[in-house]
Amino acid sequence: MASDSITDPLSATQQILRDHNPNTLPALRFSNGDVVIKLGESPSDWLLVHKSIVQVGMPLLAPTLKPEWAKPDIVEHPITGEEVKVHTSAIKFVEDDNTFLLEGKEVVLPVTEYGYRDIKAFANSELSSGGWPYGTSFTWDERRLQDSTRPLKLLITLLYGFPISLKALYPGLEEDKPYPVDLTGATILICNTCAYAEYYGCLN
Repeated sequence: MASDSITDPLSATQQILRDHNPNTLPALRFSNGDVVIKLGESPSDWLLVHKSIVQVGMPLLAPTLKPEWAKPDIVEHPITGEEVKVHTSAIKFVEDDNTFLLEGKEVVLPVTEYGYRDIKAFANSELSSGGWPYGTSFTWDERRLQDSTRPLKLLITLLYGFPISLKALYPGLEEDKPYPVDLTGATILICNTCAYAEYYGCLN
């Protein structure tokens, strides 16, 4: 039988919040999660979070996902192995805007010519208000998927109230340097996270 009830996500994550190391981004794979967020085709890139948190924190996401969220799927829980009812949302490359959104149930990546394609970071796309100074763009290949989805993961991390340090946002490649943080990368990540937050109604 599929499990119908999910315990209160706030009380269930209190200990995780207390134990979290702010120098790292949390895995966001809760044993009692009821929403799968696919940030890549591999299950290792999937988040398992709580619908109650995402719907309240990202109010403009819920209407766009209403068809997908109206009826949950019965799947094998990726952590417990039990059959559970979960809702699914996946990263999708939007051709017209040349950027990524959470839309639909299946991951849609860019179709590339000769393996490469120029991609707009969300803050630099037509979907953004344009008020975020560090948008940037980049040449796509599959190794850049994390760069494309990290702002969404950071946004959902912040909805839960996890403390996050600059080092967690974009660790520097050279740990022996005085500032082991790629500050340019961290700034770009923050701007794109803010652009997504604005788009999904988190700042209202």
